Amino acid sequence: MIDFLRRNLMTPAFTVTIPHRRTVSPVTWLPVLAYHLVSWSGTHRLYAAAVDLRLPSGRSFGLGIGDILVVAAMLLLTFTAFRCGRGAVARSGPLRAGQVLLAVSAIEFLFVSGFGTAIFFMLMLAMLAEVVMLGRSAGGVPARSGPNDREGPGGSTGRETFNGEGQ
Repeated sequence: MIDFLRRNLMTPAFTVTIPHRRTVSPVTWLPVLAYHLVSWSGTHRLYAAAVDLRLPSGRSFGLGIGDILVVAAMLLLTFTAFRCGRGAVARSGPLRAGQVLLAVSAIEFLFVSGFGTAIFFMLMLAMLAEVVMLGRSAGGVPARSGPNDREGPGGSTGRETFNGEGQ
């Protein structure tokens, strides 16, 4: 009796799988936000050495807050790349917010004197790379499906009969 139940009830027709869709959101806005917070206290703080290390060669290696923000943006961008490479899909709301923030940052870079720095430019490049990467993972650019683009998803025009032939 148990073998009968296993054979008949445990077939793929009776199993239910719930697809789990992993999503990813833009995260490189965090160093941009930190840049805004630091720049309010003065742009000179971005270049002041926050970490000063002595190398075995005898040279001093200093990292400023701006350098640390660029490294953080690159690490977050790498994290996003790994997530997208593993099949995560971008949600459209946060993706649009990232695009708007990128546009606002570009305007700040061009017209606000405190944001026209190489550090802010590097942060903008990281944001641009992330928005492009997430846009591609979300399928932001639809592929051309037919010569006159009337075909729907999967190549179906909706005019096929039951046996697949056209009317």
